[in-house]
Parts: sequence; structure tokens; C-alpha cells
Amino acid sequence: MTQQELFSHVTYDPVTGIMTRLSTRSNAATITANTSVRINNVNYSGAKLAWLYVTGAFPTYDLFTVDGTSDLRFANLAESYSLQDVEVTQAFLHKYFTYDPDTGHLTYRLRFSKSTPLGCVAGSVQGTLPNAGYVVITTLGKNYPAHRLIWCYVHGQFPDKQIDHIDHDRTNNRISNLRLADNHTNMKNKSLYVTNTTGYSGVTSHGDNWKARIGVNGTKVLLGVFTTFNEAVAARKAAEKLLNYHKNHGLLKA
Repeated sequence: MTQQELFSHVTYDPVTGIMTRLSTRSNAATITANTSVRINNVNYSGAKLAWLYVTGAFPTYDLFTVDGTSDLRFANLAESYSLQDVEVTQAFLHKYFTYDPDTGHLTYRLRFSKSTPLGCVAGSVQGTLPNAGYVVITTLGKNYPAHRLIWCYVHGQFPDKQIDHIDHDRTNNRISNLRLADNHTNMKNKSLYVTNTTGYSGVTSHGDNWKARIGVNGTKVLLGVFTTFNEAVAARKAAEKLLNYHKNHGLLKA
């Protein structure tokens, strides 16, 4: 069926989404996106007819309504792959997601495809590098760390630096737990390494004594060798304060 042929069977307003049959012999009820319409012995969905009516051709891919309803407004129709070239911006994120700063979760408010679960929390925790431990959201065919999407959602643009999870919990994406940090700043709020055997960053045994070191601009600096563990820890703490290390540096990973 062509666009011109369709014009003789239905009338459609793409702004209001109202489509009706012109034939008095057929049902005159308003057609929705999910309505099956039989024309010339062929069944078409209301969504496909609306697409043909406006664009002059049937869709290449499956159609879905972005709000999950049967609303036939043309702006509410999308092809399964027609969003691939859409830019991810703050406006885009506000349209398709809802962000709760109290939980740190993004949830779907509109659909990207027929399978998008409206109202569900977006993303999953990754188990492999480079995003191991972080929540990652797949949108428009690409993977995004959730914290970067959230930063854009709140602040209007993607960060040009790293984002530090202040409490070391990579799944805690409350905006209050996120801060911009260059690599130098980020290194001052690192979790305690799993290989650490003393329970305190930069403090290691040295024979019968204890050695304290600290990172300064990418270089390990020796703070001294001490006879007791507490002395070494005190030296390390003093150096952290002097060098503006974050108070959470050296905590166990959440």
C-alpha cells in the first residue's frame, strides 16, 4: 500500500495522534498504536499506518511507543534502531530516565525498545574490566558507567575528569557521593589494597621495625623507619593531612 492509497482510507493528525477510518462501512472508532486495521484484506497496526501516513513509507524496523502506551502521536513513535544516532545529552537523559538522588538510581521513564522495562532500575554491576564493580547502563547501543550519566543528568554535561566515589562504593551513585577528581586527587582517596597486610595504607613491616611511605606526585616517598607500628601510622597520618589526602583514603572497599 502506498501513502496516497492510505489517504483514501484514513485521516490522521500526527500532533494529536487521532486517526479515524474514512469508510462508514468500517469501525469509525479512533485508531490507536496497537489497533489492528484491515485495509484491502491486509492487517496493519495503527502505528505502521501513522508512520506511512507521515513519512511516505512503512518503517524499516519494528515500531514501539516511547511512553509504553498506545498513544498514536507521531512524536511518540520510534523504530527499534532509529535512536542509534541520537546524542546523549542532559535533555535526552531527562526525557528517558528518572533519577533519584536519595537512592542514586536511574530508572526508565520512557522506552528505547519494546523490551525496555518501564520503571525499572537501569543498569547492572559489571564483573569484568574496565568497569568491574561499577554500574553500567547500555543505551543507544553503547555502554556508559552510570555515574557519568548521572553527572550529566544533574550538572548538564559529561565530566571532563574522573569521578570519584567518595565512600569507595562503586555502586553508590548518589550525587552527594560523587565528585570530580583528576588522577592525582583520585589517588588520594583509594581503598585499602587487598594485598595490604597491616591494615593501614603505606605502612609495612621492615624487619623488626615499621616503615611508612606516601605517594607524592606519583612518587613513593619514605617517611621513615620506626620502632613501633603506631609511630609509623602516626607519621603516615600526619603526611596525609599535610598533603590533603581524603579522610576516606585507605578504607576497605565497600
